[in-house]
Amino acid sequence: MKILFRAWPGHRRALARRRVRLGLHLRGWGVGAIAGGIVALRVKPRRPLVVATVLTTLIALPPLALAFSRSAALIAAALVVFAFEVVWSNSMFTSTIQALIPDQVRSRVGSYDMLISIVIMPVG
Repeated sequence: MKILFRAWPGHRRALARRRVRLGLHLRGWGVGAIAGGIVALRVKPRRPLVVATVLTTLIALPPLALAFSRSAALIAAALVVFAFEVVWSNSMFTSTIQALIPDQVRSRVGSYDMLISIVIMPVG
């Protein structure tokens, strides 16, 4: 495969473009994750799990951006929003579990959460 790819005259430019796009996408993810963590430290909604569930609809942004656009900036922006949502929702879920579930049963609740999450993955 390397020989075939190197035989193509523009392979160096193509690799450089891919690296720049990947770097832009990873920077977008990082910015969104840091912003989500900072907002999770500052903002405490009255019903955090409801807000987290509603924000989960933002998971669809990166696949939609990939499907309908070739713009690296648009895909990076979608990844910013996605990473923000993932970090913020995970922070809210974890802190809510720690606040509401008694210490004696928290590990059991966590194991059931993981079991249900993994078992339901094939369903979609």
